[in-house]
Amino acid sequence: MLKKNHHSEPNLSKGKPLSSGKNDFQQPMESTVFEVFMRNGSYRVDYLNSERFGTPPSLAMYVSGDLPVGQPYSRTAKRCLQSGLMAIRQMGQLSNLVGVYVDIAQSDVQKRPALEQLLRDGLAGVFHRLLIVCEKKVEDFNPLLRDWQKHLEKLSACEILIADVEKVWLIERAKTSLREFRVVDAQSVWILE
Repeated sequence: MLKKNHHSEPNLSKGKPLSSGKNDFQQPMESTVFEVFMRNGSYRVDYLNSERFGTPPSLAMYVSGDLPVGQPYSRTAKRCLQSGLMAIRQMGQLSNLVGVYVDIAQSDVQKRPALEQLLRDGLAGVFHRLLIVCEKKVEDFNPLLRDWQKHLEKLSACEILIADVEKVWLIERAKTSLREFRVVDAQSVWILE
């Protein structure tokens, strides 16, 4: 199912080789995902369920986090990734998940390669729904939407959903600009088939 992934280059100069000795050069998914959480500036993009690319129920998920000084890994990104995947699974949408995009950035101004790839994929029509998973409540996330608006406007053909710690929110839009948030019934958002 896994088609492609991008992430920052692992440091292969220390420790055991990451290959099993066969002609496979790809690391186990769990270890590379966790490595992304351990480095500022790292990112990962995974494509799944390619048969769903471009279909109306196709779904992408974006997660970002930071790595505070003194912390071994980005707890925020890990929690958001796990929460998002659990929510998608509970709603029976794993078969529609076509992309998972993860950025670990030092600050909000740092370049976010996974977000850039997400925007390219969204414009290309790879997915029709985008779930942004945030650790904060949407009410606290609302001021950040001004920064997100420039990115989300490019995805005018996508349904934008934000999952916070309590609910899934649908962003209402007037053409390409963001208009308002509203809480939506999870059933009406997720079951579009």
